[in-house]
Amino acid sequence: MTSKLTSLRSAKTVYDLASLLGFSPSSITFILYNLPPATKYKTFSIAKRSGGTRLISAPEPRLKSLQRRLADLLQECRDEINALPENKKSRSHGFERQRSILTNANIHKRKRYVFNIDLENFFPSFNFGRVRGFFIKNKKFQLEPKIATLIAQIAIHNNELPQGSPCSPVISNLVADALDRRLDRLARQNRCRYSRYADDITFSARVRDFPADIAVPTGANFDPSAVLQSIIASSGFAINPNKTRMQYSMSRQIVTGLVVNEKPNIRKEYRRTLRAQVDSYAKTGSFTYVDSSGTPIPGRARQLEGKISHACAVKMHNAGPLNDSMRVGEIFKIARKFWLSHLFARRLKPVILCEGKTDNAYLRAALKSLALQYPSMVDSSARNATFKVEFVNLNSLAAEVIGLGGTANLCKLIHNYDKEVLKFSRSRPLHPLIIVVDNDSGAKGVFGKIKEATGKTVDINTKEHFYRIKDNMYVVKVPEGRLNEERAIEHLFDPPVLNTPLHGKIFHPGDKNFDPTKHYGKEAFAQNVVRPQANTLNFRGFVPLLDRIEEVLKDY
Repeated sequence: MTSKLTSLRSAKTVYDLASLLGFSPSSITFILYNLPPATKYKTFSIAKRSGGTRLISAPEPRLKSLQRRLADLLQECRDEINALPENKKSRSHGFERQRSILTNANIHKRKRYVFNIDLENFFPSFNFGRVRGFFIKNKKFQLEPKIATLIAQIAIHNNELPQGSPCSPVISNLVADALDRRLDRLARQNRCRYSRYADDITFSARVRDFPADIAVPTGANFDPSAVLQSIIASSGFAINPNKTRMQYSMSRQIVTGLVVNEKPNIRKEYRRTLRAQVDSYAKTGSFTYVDSSGTPIPGRARQLEGKISHACAVKMHNAGPLNDSMRVGEIFKIARKFWLSHLFARRLKPVILCEGKTDNAYLRAALKSLALQYPSMVDSSARNATFKVEFVNLNSLAAEVIGLGGTANLCKLIHNYDKEVLKFSRSRPLHPLIIVVDNDSGAKGVFGKIKEATGKTVDINTKEHFYRIKDNMYVVKVPEGRLNEERAIEHLFDPPVLNTPLHGKIFHPGDKNFDPTKHYGKEAFAQNVVRPQANTLNFRGFVPLLDRIEEVLKDY
């Protein structure tokens, strides 16, 4: 298979480049030369954490799609270059696959000195000529001038790489690679570590005296050395004089927002603010944050979810996969409180929580197929059917933090629902939480919790359509079959579907007596049997279950 880099280097015409990008030549020509310049980008400002504003130029959809294809192509070329034996892996951690602020910060943990500088006007420093010239002259690319020109035309706006374009990050990293190599060499010559995250550059060392080739003391602070300034200037960049700082081991050391004195960690202020915001959201459904000018601004749940995901990622980076001992830590308690409230009390649609990870795929496919029968759950008038209910993703970090999936976890959720969800909320949830379980012996624990809450005895033969547990929580079981017959959700498919062979194997839904040489499991069934045939399968067997869910919506 020809490498992407080889193919790009061989490209001579717009037709060749279009083929690599999966675009028609006429589409590229139209986007570059016929779209009115004023319509190509929408420009707006966002507040920066450090103060001031950042100008964002968001490309219109067709241009954005073209830039995304170009970004993917160039990233594959970059991966090929980094994989060559003669190339040391890049010291860039921003906008790189398998890298993040965590990998960047980890390099500088437990150091005597941490020295930070910022590159001034980072993206604006990449103009049309610089980008075009790089792709022509760089030894790894050496593209045809016409192709380099087309790439620059796709990427550049107002003679700079716009913040908001999908291809700006990878192009900036490609061009800045020469700077990274020179600064990494300088660092190693002086027994230091070096890394860059976009415009944020860090040197760190354990040596007794910080190397004068990198930074020199000026009173209470350190300034970049003449050597460092020369390398940066000759590489086409400038240092922001207002963002230079030396951090010592006896005080708090911060790298890309994380404390690195011992190991990458979130700041105490971050944790305290996050806890207060989650408390507010759980109780009222809203929270505020303070912008760079000190003004309180209403926040969105999506912002809070991003902050929580970040904090959890830092903890899991340090401690490994999430386990029960980690769940009692403060960050995971905060995260659990947020997601329990967010998923089950604050949703703007009814929520369906299934027992198994593949059940969502079945129910989604069934609802799309039977959309006209269930207008309360799916809108079939749109071009693509849109759901009026939400499904909890059991593969998500939220499910991992809360502990969802399987009947044992459902029993814990039912048992703790009052004190972990309802007692935090000052208002009644707008929509029901509908738990869907198989009607088999594995659900005995859930059946017991139903009896604790309602006094009703439940087994695989009882035929009530739903059980209201407490407030907005309901349980619906897969409809009953013959007397004493155990039925999982997969049994709602027609027998010919269940008997579909896959690579010479037959479907087996359980763990008991599962032979991997003869059987395939639920994940393979959902991905390779149900999903590809979702538009043609007959889902009439799901009607009784969907009827029960619809009854819950009416009841609540």
